[in-house]
Amino acid sequence: MRTGCEPTRFGNEAKTIIQGDALTELKKIPAESVDLIFADPPYNIGKNFDGLIEAWKEDLFIDWLFEVIAECHRVLKKAGQHVHHEQHGKHALYRSPVPQAFYHQKSHRLVI
Repeated sequence: MRTGCEPTRFGNEAKTIIQGDALTELKKIPAESVDLIFADPPYNIGKNFDGLIEAWKEDLFIDWLFEVIAECHRVLKKAGQHVHHEQHGKHALYRSPVPQAFYHQKSHRLVI
C-alpha cells in the first residue's frame, strides 16, 4: 500500500507511537514486543487522502487486511491488545471469524 507520508515515531524506547503504513511498519517490529496496537483506519473507504484514493476491490482489500492482522498478531506480546476503531462497520473484519481465530491462539484481545 502506498502512503502519502513518511513514518513518524514519537516517544522513547519504552513507549513509542508509530504513525505510518501499517504493513510496512509492522514488519519492522520484533515478534512479541508490543503491548498495544491501536488502529483507526480510513482503510478502503474511497476517500482522497493527500492525493491517495483508497478504493480497492474487496477481495484484494480483505487479503491485505488479513496480512496486517497476522502481523499485529506476530508483534503482540502474549497478553497484548489490538484495538481496531472503525466507525462505519462495513469492512470484512466484522463479517469474518478469521481475525478472532488469530487472537484466540495467544490470549490476545481484539477490540473492534
